[in-house]
Amino acid sequence: MSVDDSRVRALCEANAIDPNAIAAPFFMSWEGESDWDDDADDPETLSVSTVLVPVPDPNDISRGTLLRDRGYAETVAAVGNYQISEEGVFTLITPYDRASASEKIWFETDNLRFRISTIRTSSGKGVTTASFSSEIRMG
Repeated sequence: MSVDDSRVRALCEANAIDPNAIAAPFFMSWEGESDWDDDADDPETLSVSTVLVPVPDPNDISRGTLLRDRGYAETVAAVGNYQISEEGVFTLITPYDRASASEKIWFETDNLRFRISTIRTSSGKGVTTASFSSEIRMG
């Protein structure tokens, strides 16, 4: 995805970010199935896509801000803070109006990704959702 893409420019403008400060914006989509409702005949299929714009810290490129046109915990534009550990674990903390999401993502192999997510109440005292996912890269 190009820095000149209108969706990237709109995210930068909405967050008062100089487009020259961003690194490698990208578009991501995924599909998943949920068997949350045991009584349902078919699992619910989820499909989501989003534009992500990393803004690295100029003093430490292993951390920074991540702009998204669609958040995870709430389906609104979101701004989170990320850090990549020496072991390659990507951690993203995103505050929302009514909640806060924390995600840790890492590749165990080239095609196997693990993700741990928690969504907390806005006060941070309660966990409303916790999940562990293993995801296989397709294509």
